[in-house]
Amino acid sequence: MKRQSYDALAPRPRRLPAAVRLGLFGAERPLRAGWALLAVAVAMAWVLLPSTELPRLAAGAPLPAATAAEIVSSEPAAPLLGGLAGTGEALVAHRFVFTAADGRRVEGVSYAPGPVLPAGTAVLVEYPPGREAGARIRGMRRRPLTAAGLMRSPAGLAGLALPLIVGLVALAVGLRRRAVTTALLQQGAVSTAVLCDPEQGDRRGRVVYRFATRGGVRSRVELSARPPGGRTPRQREPVLYDPAAPERAVFPTWLACLPGVDGDGQWRHEPAGRALARCAVPLLVLGGGAALLAALLLRP
Repeated sequence: MKRQSYDALAPRPRRLPAAVRLGLFGAERPLRAGWALLAVAVAMAWVLLPSTELPRLAAGAPLPAATAAEIVSSEPAAPLLGGLAGTGEALVAHRFVFTAADGRRVEGVSYAPGPVLPAGTAVLVEYPPGREAGARIRGMRRRPLTAAGLMRSPAGLAGLALPLIVGLVALAVGLRRRAVTTALLQQGAVSTAVLCDPEQGDRRGRVVYRFATRGGVRSRVELSARPPGGRTPRQREPVLYDPAAPERAVFPTWLACLPGVDGDGQWRHEPAGRALARCAVPLLVLGGGAALLAALLLRP
């Protein structure tokens, strides 16, 4: 952002275009980290949850409709993800067939630890009324994994639970920072921050800027010294701060989603396509999570 255009910034409150608001979802580092971790969790959920028995269909809770069936084959179930997604129990996959009330031949599979059953063994299968495709052998489950077993497995802990928890925490921190940044872009007072001695920076690479508020009070603000593009911090940076709490400040030139100031002193519009591109990961996470939830609710 050029200095002369920044001097022309309109008085408060300022208009903040929708595309810039959208781009701010990827502007803060905690937000980017949070969305990335949630993307890992959603991807792992797509791998694991379709093979997991949901509590509403847990073995031992009888289902309303039941009928006789016959075992077609029984064989040890292949371990999911090389055994990383299980508790180590030896499961047997029992494939069965039965005739529905309307005469249709229905096939299915149920899982349980225990011996292999010979082909032709008579069993009792149960299912929700009208949903024969969701049948299971009584006392067994329809999926190789249980929710409790999944959460105790290495894949469930490292690939699903940990990224989900840490990602949600990072997302909460990033959304809080985004709210502060949005408020400062609309209501923040304007000043110029001067870079202090770079040797005062800490081990995380943060350096110290100082600026004067309108009342002449000296305030000290610390922000990450890694602006977009990897450029080194400049000696002087425009800054927006909260007059009631000057330590709450933001460098607008460090926000890649903020193109600058237009002729009316308002923030420029970022192209919608570019804003959407910045939100590609959040959109994939939200869309993938919603699609997975729908698939789990609609599966037989």
